Amino acid sequence: MARDREYYNSLIKRGLYSLTYIVLSSLYPLTNKLTGRERELTTALDNMIPFNKYFIYPYVYWYLYVAAFFIYFLLCDEENYYKMLISLNVGVVISYMIYIIFPTTVPRPNFDPGGGLVGFLFKFVYSNDNPYNCLPSIHVLNTMTIAIYVQKDKLHLSKTIKILSIISAILIIYSTFAIKQHVVLDAIAGTALSFGIYGALHLKPYLAKKKSMQEVSNVQ
Repeated sequence: MARDREYYNSLIKRGLYSLTYIVLSSLYPLTNKLTGRERELTTALDNMIPFNKYFIYPYVYWYLYVAAFFIYFLLCDEENYYKMLISLNVGVVISYMIYIIFPTTVPRPNFDPGGGLVGFLFKFVYSNDNPYNCLPSIHVLNTMTIAIYVQKDKLHLSKTIKILSIISAILIIYSTFAIKQHVVLDAIAGTALSFGIYGALHLKPYLAKKKSMQEVSNVQ
């Protein structure tokens, strides 16, 4: 009974801390505005990637992908949940700072999304995300952060789920190019930031573990 109470108290605490990410994410519209200083970072590689409106599906699937694994770590893995939450929050804050210092833009294709589900999803995305301040891509940043922690999970996630996570991440990241929401440099920056934050969070424990192993080896 006491263990159950302790678990639920911890769960409530984790849930409250998750509000930090929600609050930070709600500030995005403040940076997603035209300043007149935007730079376009389109490369030859971006021009080689054809526009495909159907990639709007994996693009919006990102919301489910992030939410599902966020909830998993919240419920099942307290230690990695906090590390992942810190990674997401720090990544968003750094992204906002870059948006202010180095604003960018991505030209959108001139096309009629039409009706149906595809048209509805494009209208939803375009109405909630202006084509400004795109580097680093938070879409890619969060996808990579979630994917890294999924791969590192040692509790409940099966090999199949981890493989599906990788496939999902690849599709989500490619979708940002295919529907022209981001350019390749945006994704590179988002990926680098994700790995950089993960490395910074795990460097000290890694060094401590390595030092401990060396001490044990010296004793033997």
